[in-house]
Amino acid sequence: MWLSRFFARCRAALRRYDASSPGLVRLFLGWNFARAILHNGWWLLASLYMVVDAGLSASQLLLIAGAQGVASVIFEVPAGVLADTVSRKWAIVVAHALMGLAMIGTGLFPAFVPVLLSQMLWGIAWTFSSGSDVAWITDELANPPRWHQSSPGRPAGRCSAPGSAW
Repeated sequence: MWLSRFFARCRAALRRYDASSPGLVRLFLGWNFARAILHNGWWLLASLYMVVDAGLSASQLLLIAGAQGVASVIFEVPAGVLADTVSRKWAIVVAHALMGLAMIGTGLFPAFVPVLLSQMLWGIAWTFSSGSDVAWITDELANPPRWHQSSPGRPAGRCSAPGSAW
């Protein structure tokens, strides 16, 4: 029930904003869809590669995940500052260039330390794209739809956030 109302609002927003910016919203949604599919496909292949070809142990995989998370947290604010002050478009370009380097580094060197460093680079690259695309489309549209504010999971996220600190 709530899902059908959510999609109805999305369709109405697409019709309303397509008139002011032809194809921009559809392009943005298509971009996010394609990026999500490619991102999930990359992680599936990278995970299999790290276990099968690189021969990493479970503890090494956990260390990689932790280091990637720390790198992401440390670089989130500087990447956001770069996107807000310099250019959101260039932040996305930098993000994908760094992701490409991280992919190449992961594939070329099947050992723990190079994979660790390349995955930390991936985490840093992700910070450059997180939020930059949404901010960019928000700047391009005169009065953007607030889909993220009408999401049914939003109140549940607010309620669970204080409990997650424990």
